[in-house]
Amino acid sequence: MTNATVDPGTSRNNDIALALQSPVDFTSIALVARWDNVEPSKEPGKKHVNYEMQLAVDPTLINEAENNHVAMEFAALAKAPDGKPVDGPSGKRIETHLTPEKLSAIRQDSVGYRGALDLAPGEYTFRFVVRDDLSGRIGSVAAPLKVE
Repeated sequence: MTNATVDPGTSRNNDIALALQSPVDFTSIALVARWDNVEPSKEPGKKHVNYEMQLAVDPTLINEAENNHVAMEFAALAKAPDGKPVDGPSGKRIETHLTPEKLSAIRQDSVGYRGALDLAPGEYTFRFVVRDDLSGRIGSVAAPLKVE
């Protein structure tokens, strides 16, 4: 019995917090992050920065024996040049049972997540993280961003 099986919520939160702070990428899940459009924010003086995280096609992320069960957590964190977080992490936990049609689509394409953050002009380093809650595997990547 491990901490992950005794208290999976705490284990998940600790894993994600570690991956968001780590200077080294976690590579158990292949993850690509890219910037999407940047638009004016509803918050004065800030920009609404959209991003997308895309996972490589990986059949082990789906538990077919449990009715195509998928459970993942996506998180993103912006850090200032001094390494301090600008805000709390943003993201979403997704847990579902895929229909046969969705399963087929994911097998051909991949799993993706879109998010956004409101940021003041400046230079940032982002950490993008995904955790497969069924296996505990994690993928992460860092990316610079200059908001003008």
